[in-house]
This record gives sequence, C-alpha cells and structure tokens, in this order.
Amino acid sequence: MNFVLSWLKRPYFFNHSIKYRLLMPVGFGLFVYLFLYIFKPFNLAELHVNDELYYIFIISAISFAVIFTILFLLPIFFKNFFNARRWTIGKSVLITSGGFVLIGFLTWWYSLASKPKELPTESLFLFILYILAVGGFPVLLFYIVDESLSREKREKIALKINTESPQAKDPLKAGTTILLKSENNKEELIVPINDLVYLSSERNYVSVFVKKEGVLKERILRTTLTKVTDDLSVYENMIRCHKSYIINTNYVKKIQGNARSYVLKSSIIPFKIPVSRSFPKDSLSKLVGNS
Repeated sequence: MNFVLSWLKRPYFFNHSIKYRLLMPVGFGLFVYLFLYIFKPFNLAELHVNDELYYIFIISAISFAVIFTILFLLPIFFKNFFNARRWTIGKSVLITSGGFVLIGFLTWWYSLASKPKELPTESLFLFILYILAVGGFPVLLFYIVDESLSREKREKIALKINTESPQAKDPLKAGTTILLKSENNKEELIVPINDLVYLSSERNYVSVFVKKEGVLKERILRTTLTKVTDDLSVYENMIRCHKSYIINTNYVKKIQGNARSYVLKSSIIPFKIPVSRSFPKDSLSKLVGNS
C-alpha cells in the first residue's frame, strides 16, 4: 500500500501546450468515431444506417467534449490542481479515470434517453467498460508518444548545454572560506568554498558535503536551506537547483533531461541531483561548470 501511494505521488509530466490540449480531444473523438464506424461493436450494425451514424457521432462528440473540458476548462477554475510543476502520476490517473467514467455516464444517459432497442442500455457499469475498452489504447498511446517527444526535447536542450562552453565564473581565491551557522547560532561551520560540493536538507537540518582528500565528508547543521541559500547568495557558482539541494556548479559535469525534468551529474557525487521543475529554463546553462 505504501509503495502504491509513493508511486502515485511521484512527479509526472503534464503538457500544458495548446497544441497538445487540442490534439488530445480531437484525436480521441476521431478515434472513437472511426472505431465504432468500422468495427460496429455493441450491436451497432443492428441500427438503421442513419441512426447508426447519428449515434456514433453523438458518442464521439461526448468524448471530445469531456476531454476538452478536462484539459481546457478545468485548469482555468482549478489552477493549483493543474499546476504542471506539482503534477503527479496520481493526478494523471485521477483525471484519466474520471474522464472515462464521465464519458461512460453521458453515453449511458444518452442511450437511455434515445432508447435504441438494438443497444444495451441497462448497465452504467457496462457502458464505462465499453468506453474503457474503446478508448484505453489510444489514450495510453497518446501519453507514451507525448512523453517521448517531451523527453527528446529536454535531451536536446541538455545536449546543447553540455556541448557549449561553460559560462565564465569569477575565480575564487584559494583558501576562501564561508561561515555557516545553525538557526540558533550555537553551532557554526567554516568551509573552504572551493571544497563545498553540495548541500541537502531534510526537515530542519542541512547536510553540508565537503570534498576532503578526494572524498565527500558530511557535516550537519540545524538550520534551513533557505537561510543557507541567503548566506551563499554572493557566490554565483552556488545555486539552489531544487527545494532540497544547493549545488556547487563547478562540480557539475553535465545535465541530463527526461520527460519530467532535468538532473545533474557529477564525478564526485554518487547520485544524480534533481533540478526543480520550477527552475528557470533560461538559467539551466548556469548549472553546468567546468568539472
């Protein structure tokens, strides 16, 4: 159960572009129309030709209208929920499932109102299953293709940044140090700024990772990353790239992109540092140093 909840909370890509939000309802509505017209499932072939075409058109229109409403109208009234920077797998599952249920309900309601004797109209659950059977594949395919295109776009941006010459930074004198203090000022840590590799935070503690004799050493201060960010603001190579990380860009070897966000690779840090989805895209090149 905890694994499922953790998985649903994972960040996920949500495309806010107008092109995507138009292609999705148009493509889905067109697919439903062609699928029903060609294969004629659910006894559609028993209908008179004109009734059949009209019924198929209405179902396709319902599908288009529901998805258009979800992608265009709901984000206007629920901006916080549809914030791309806070989008998760769970939200994608929720709106996709909600869309299928709503299309199934409206299709069932229309079938009851029009009362075609040749078609089953007694079960709402069956109609939802019908819609899921017809529309599940194209929606999944659309998600896969859209995510793939987004990943390729970010990979190209990352490759361009990695191949360009790093931006020149003001050199720091050897031996330059910085004083970091705890929130209550009872603890302090003096660190050579050139040896400060990165900082991470968890609750009210900040872990400071310093290079010493070629390996990372960790020191912990009871403070916030926001306070430390202010203390390091005069050093342009120290950048807060994520809510939980400050990175010394001189130790960043390259940037990598995927469909959801970017990550930073370093020869000394044993894992990839995440870049916040809210990080300014025009400042990504500043994250890559000379390592």
